Amino acid sequence: MRTAYGEGHESARRRLQAEIEVAGGAPSIIPFSQNDRFVGRESQLAKIEAKLFSNEQTTNTLAIVGPGGTGKSELALEIAHRTRQINKHCSIFWIDASDKDSFYQSYASIAQKLSIPGWDDEQADMKRITRHCVVEMSARHCLLIFDNAEDIAVRSGGSSTTEAADFADCLPQSKLCSVIFTTTNSDTARALASRNVIELRELTLDTAQRMLQSRLVRTLSNIEQQEAELLLRELSYLPLAIVQAAACINASGMTVHKYRAQLDEHKEAATEHSSDSSEDKLRSSGIKEPVAATLFLSIEQIGRENALAADYLFLAACIDRKDISLDLLEAASPQAREDAIKVLNSLLSSSQTAARAGTVLIVDLTHYNTVTSGVPKR
Repeated sequence: MRTAYGEGHESARRRLQAEIEVAGGAPSIIPFSQNDRFVGRESQLAKIEAKLFSNEQTTNTLAIVGPGGTGKSELALEIAHRTRQINKHCSIFWIDASDKDSFYQSYASIAQKLSIPGWDDEQADMKRITRHCVVEMSARHCLLIFDNAEDIAVRSGGSSTTEAADFADCLPQSKLCSVIFTTTNSDTARALASRNVIELRELTLDTAQRMLQSRLVRTLSNIEQQEAELLLRELSYLPLAIVQAAACINASGMTVHKYRAQLDEHKEAATEHSSDSSEDKLRSSGIKEPVAATLFLSIEQIGRENALAADYLFLAACIDRKDISLDLLEAASPQAREDAIKVLNSLLSSSQTAARAGTVLIVDLTHYNTVTSGVPKR
């Protein structure tokens, strides 16, 4: 089983173990293991679980919508694993809908899992293979999760009739199936799921505190708890910003107070170097400012700890936003490459979906800084 730099050997081992444990159940593809430190979102979890497989006469379709960093993928992952634990006979398939190539690659993996004829033919028509997958899935209990459904064709203005029809062909039409989309776009969410839209906002202070403490390796003192409250407020109580800040604090060994000080320094430097156009680009990317700030600090920390790890980030910015084959990561020795990857893993959050989101955004921000020559500097 191949690992990517955003995952790490331990999480890959846990994922493999989970796959072995459910091997006797219905065929499924869940690319991330369950987050044993998942906190919050109780009301949203209850609402989604109540709607799934409610014995209606049509496919149950829901959409989870919210700004970047609010934990949409993490919530969908928790639902996937809970459903798997409750119903071993339900197939669960995770589909990366962030772009067309990833979308069809996900269906290629599903075709292999379901032994669809032609799945191993590199010249096969992927649209035909996908339709065969849909037919097979429609005949069984299944849950499909379309993660990062930002640019897929929806039944509203912005997509051609052909594209909308192609996407419709990728969805099962069966009361046996349920579908969950995650997206940052409210219009997309409503177009895909009508009134079955679950909105995510920032966390409450109490939940944010529990999340931060669950991610830190050291228990905070009462005095540090007060400092943590100030930090959480600066991070706008956004889950991705919180877990990324915790990862950086753990990896560097700094105090919460020192991390806050570095965050403030970064904001001041960013303000001095910012322009209206750069702020517009950041907003259009869907990256919330607190999330961007924590990721910028992670980039700086990576550069300080391991120059090769920083080089890997810049390489990723030029090649791909997601999985990078380890074969592309050149180094003077296998140990040097392993050390660089460890630095990257340690400065990404321990949650795999958050780590993947953090990796993608870090690569985006690294690319952005490469192009604009802005902060931070290596």
